[in-house]
Amino acid sequence: MVTLSKELMVIEDMVLSMDPSVTQERGVGTPFNAAYLPYTVSESVAVALNNRYTMGETDTKFALLAGLSTQAFEVNTATIDTHAIPKLQMDTALALKANETDVILKGSAVSYTPASDLDPVNKGYADGLIADKFLGAITGSFIAYSIADGTTPVTVSVTNGVITGIV
Repeated sequence: MVTLSKELMVIEDMVLSMDPSVTQERGVGTPFNAAYLPYTVSESVAVALNNRYTMGETDTKFALLAGLSTQAFEVNTATIDTHAIPKLQMDTALALKANETDVILKGSAVSYTPASDLDPVNKGYADGLIADKFLGAITGSFIAYSIADGTTPVTVSVTNGVITGIV
């Protein structure tokens, strides 16, 4: 014969809790019903149900994701800075940025505009400058601008494709 101690204790608790005058070790005896399971003297299923979010509150929280109020982890296109952004939109945004003209690419615009090209990513490659300035035999000089302030002109001398002086 097998004795199920846990099950017997649960049945005993249920029987004792039906009598409101009985005090148990685990709390005050309370008439047993589905709305009140004595976790502690003050907490119950009814209290827990009252503390949960309403459907409207939940919908509002989901809507703050700029997404669907019925899908907890699905978001639509982000339109302001505080919105969550879906992966596809993030991938597209990064790809567009990587294809912008201000990314360093050999053969991109080689002219230097001091007012807007202070950020190094806007500068063309030096060999691109040389190839554009000297077609054929790469020897000579050209005017560039100081990296320090972007406005002071400097003369760059090139001999056989090698920069030989910057003055």
